[in-house]
Amino acid sequence: MINYFKFEYKFTKFIGNIQINTDKMNKYLLLVLSMTLLFVVIIGCASSCNSNKIVGNLYVAGNEPFTHLAIKTEDGTVYKLKCSEKTEKELRQLQGKTLKLELSEIKKFEKVNIAVVKNYKTISDNQ
Repeated sequence: MINYFKFEYKFTKFIGNIQINTDKMNKYLLLVLSMTLLFVVIIGCASSCNSNKIVGNLYVAGNEPFTHLAIKTEDGTVYKLKCSEKTEKELRQLQGKTLKLELSEIKKFEKVNIAVVKNYKTISDNQ
C-alpha cells in the first residue's frame, strides 16, 4: 500500500507553493478515467456490436398502390426497406433474389423493423 502522506509530500514538493486538495483531485481523476472508459466501451460497441449487414430474400409486400420492399432473413425476421427512389427501382427488378444489404441504420417500431439501405449486392437467384 502506498503511504498517502509520502505521496502528498512528493506531490506538493513537485508543484511548489500551489496548494491543491489531493482528495478532490483523486476524485476528479477517478471520475474522468471512468467517463473515458465508458466512452470508449460505448463507441467500440456501437461500431462493432451492431452489425449493419443482413442477408435475405427480397420481395414486394402490401397491396397496390401501397406496396413496399421487404427482405426476409434466414431466421424469419422481416425488414421493411427504406432507400432512395433510384435504389428502390433497381431493387424492385430483383424480386425473389437473395441479397446482401449494407444498412445505414435499423429502426424498430412496435412490430415493424425498418432497414435503411446504404448499398446492396446480389448473392443468388431463387427463381
